[in-house]
Order: sequence, then C-alpha cells, then structure tokens
Amino acid sequence: MAEKGIRDLILFFVFAGVPIVSFWLQNYPDTPFYASMLVIFLVMLIWLRQYYGEHEYAKLVDYDENLHAESFLWIGIAIFGTYVVASLVVSQLIKSVIWVPTHGLDMTYLGSLQLSGFWNDILFQLVLVAPSEELCKLSLHLAFYMKLKASFSNGVARALSIGLPIFFWSMLHVYRAYTGTMMPQLLLAAFIGGLIIFAAMYKTRSLMAAILTHAGYNCLIIYLTQVLVA
Repeated sequence: MAEKGIRDLILFFVFAGVPIVSFWLQNYPDTPFYASMLVIFLVMLIWLRQYYGEHEYAKLVDYDENLHAESFLWIGIAIFGTYVVASLVVSQLIKSVIWVPTHGLDMTYLGSLQLSGFWNDILFQLVLVAPSEELCKLSLHLAFYMKLKASFSNGVARALSIGLPIFFWSMLHVYRAYTGTMMPQLLLAAFIGGLIIFAAMYKTRSLMAAILTHAGYNCLIIYLTQVLVA
C-alpha cells in the first residue's frame, strides 16, 4: 500500500509563497485574482478532505499521493497530448488554443534578482495560474461528486462531476481567448485538454501532476509564441 501524505503539496505551496508575495507587492497584473482563487479553493479542498475523508473522495479521484518517477512520464505524455489535440482540433501548430495569461513584464525579486518578462510569465504559470485553476477544478470535482452521488448512479455522478467543472473552465478560457466563429472548435480543444489534465491526476493520484501538466503546457505555449516566433 502506497504511503499516504501531502508532502509534495505542502513543500510546493511553501516555496510558491515567496514569488506569490513578490508578485503581489510589485502589483503584477492578475496576481490578486489568482492568489485569492488559490486561497479560497485550497481552504475548500481542505474542508472537503476533513469533512468527508479519503474513503469518500477517493471514489472519484485520489489526489494526495506524492510524485514518483512514473508520474513524470504521465506528466510528459499529458503535456504532449494536450498540445497535439489542441493543435489538431483547430489546425494550427503554434498559437495556443487554450488561453494563457501572460504580461511580459520585467520584475525584481528580493531586491537583487532580476527576471525578464519571459521568465516572469513562466514563474507566474507555475506558482499561481496552474495551482489556482487546478485547485478550483479539483474542489468542484469533489463537491459535485459528493452532491450528485446520492441522486444518480455512481457512473453518472462521476461523469457529471468530472465533466461540468472542466466545461466551465473551458468556457472561461475560450471566452478570454476568442469569441468568433471558431468558438466550438476552441471549446472542444480546451475541454479535451482539461480531460487530459484530469487523467494525469487520476493516473498518478497526485494534484501536483495536474499542476505540473497545466503549467508545463502553458510554459510550452509561452516558449513557442515568445521565443520561436519572436
């Protein structure tokens, strides 16, 4: 039986706290929104864990295991799969079809460390965008499941609790990225991407896998659009 614990998550959020505070103090755009969302859904996730216990939430997805070597294989596959599917659906290989918030601002950390706009965008995805959005989706997955499992069969409850939060997330991304005639294609690409990220978490039983997959995809898009196309 695998050893239980949330050591990876605890270490990640402890170390992520330093750049988050720096982003906030230097008025980096979107920081208050993502930081607030991160705190709100982290509290919600802790409450769900304490109230229901692992024996209940694990029926949908076990998310608190530590990463291991095989986990990084699944993360790599998920990043590649998300990019390929998103590209094929909209027939474009460079521009992101899943909206990635970037600002391209140079920032100074701890009074001496200077990061370029590119590296700030990368750090922003890793410590704020990906964690806050994955915490939001996971909390909603579990909340929907706990609500629906009493009224529907386990299969229907699982399908709805997985699909509804991802669909909502996809709608927000598509709306921020594009509102023209290709919205259905972009919505489909974002939805499939969300399912792939969930699959990475399900296979590894780790929220960290979902965070790293999400951040990895976003960073890949930033690299392709800011470095290769520049």
